Amino acid sequence: MFALYWMAAAVILLIIEILTLGLTSIWFAGGAVLAAAAAFIGAPLWLQMVLFIVVSCILFMTRPLAQKYLNSHVEKTNVDAIIGQHGIVKEEIDNAQGQGLVIVNGVDWSAKSLNGEVIREGSQIVVHKIQGVKLVVESMPMPAPKPWPEEAKETGEEAEEQELEKEKEQEEAEEENQEE
Repeated sequence: MFALYWMAAAVILLIIEILTLGLTSIWFAGGAVLAAAAAFIGAPLWLQMVLFIVVSCILFMTRPLAQKYLNSHVEKTNVDAIIGQHGIVKEEIDNAQGQGLVIVNGVDWSAKSLNGEVIREGSQIVVHKIQGVKLVVESMPMPAPKPWPEEAKETGEEAEEQELEKEKEQEEAEEENQEE
């Protein structure tokens, strides 16, 4: 008689597992099947209970390994794929005022700053996480601006002048050495 109860429990646990797909109740279904087998061969109820508990616990300990192999080919989709992406601030991000808008992969998102700093419009950002419908972002350091051609020319002229001064100093030092 207990064998039928154990099998019914196993079926119910399997149905729950099929509905949830969370690898939570399948382990107990395995324990219930083994307890049903023990009941079928006439084992006492206490042994059936011990088998159910021990087998369920042993199977449950394999859950991390099973999840690793069963979920190994899951690709990030939609929102999960945004984390780590770079974007541009479209509207200044200010957590205190609850405002901020960024563009990531061509899509506008509400955003807030990771560390509470105000991030100016036009700044580059990186997405760290998602809270509700807002991206939590951090400002990326801007590269040093390259000088305009006129500025580069000026700095180049200055370098040439410095080289000429060094050469003159060396020549003067050589002349003084030759006179002595």
